[in-house]
Amino acid sequence: MATTSITICGDAHFDVWKLTSQLLIENLEADNYLLFVPARSIGKFSQNIPAQFEVISQESLDCGYINILKNRLLQCNNLDRLGWYVQQFHKIQAMINCESEKMIIWDADCVPLRPISLFNDFNQPIYMESSYETYQPYFEYIERLLKLEKVVPFSFVVPGFPMRQEWLDIFIKELESLASGRTWFEVLLENIDFSLRSGFSETETLGTWSDRKSTRLNS
Repeated sequence: MATTSITICGDAHFDVWKLTSQLLIENLEADNYLLFVPARSIGKFSQNIPAQFEVISQESLDCGYINILKNRLLQCNNLDRLGWYVQQFHKIQAMINCESEKMIIWDADCVPLRPISLFNDFNQPIYMESSYETYQPYFEYIERLLKLEKVVPFSFVVPGFPMRQEWLDIFIKELESLASGRTWFEVLLENIDFSLRSGFSETETLGTWSDRKSTRLNS
């Protein structure tokens, strides 16, 4: 099974990404490395990171969610958080577009200092554990959306998050089944409290869903 590493990065993290990208190649085993950056910055990033990375414009990912995000955040006087929210939807769409069976979302500002395994010999995800993340609005959102409570004593808000493509496909289908005629991102968006600076975590949501579904998904 092929594995693809996916990172969303903006100009603000360019300097740290130059280091992260070097060590990601050394310490995170993958068959492909994708980096999504603003279109205007593709040249700058391409010239300063390892050649193993395919650099793609972030704009190519937007399938309609950015305008909705802008409107919702504007209504809540929270427009300064647009970039933060957008990158989470970019990560999901990048995984949807990915052709590999296994995917890893890696945060641009997190430097991997040692070899990290995020899939076992049976191609099942190995989750990094973050014990300090107990941000209640994330779990209130998940319960509102999926009727699932927090299921593990650690957080899925981590530098590297593994996901299998077949699992993501099931997740998207389940989301779209919640509201006939709505896209996956419309279902996610309509359940977010945009008055919060951080009202949604894509990895906390996917991790909680995957853990609760693990018996069926692993069969």
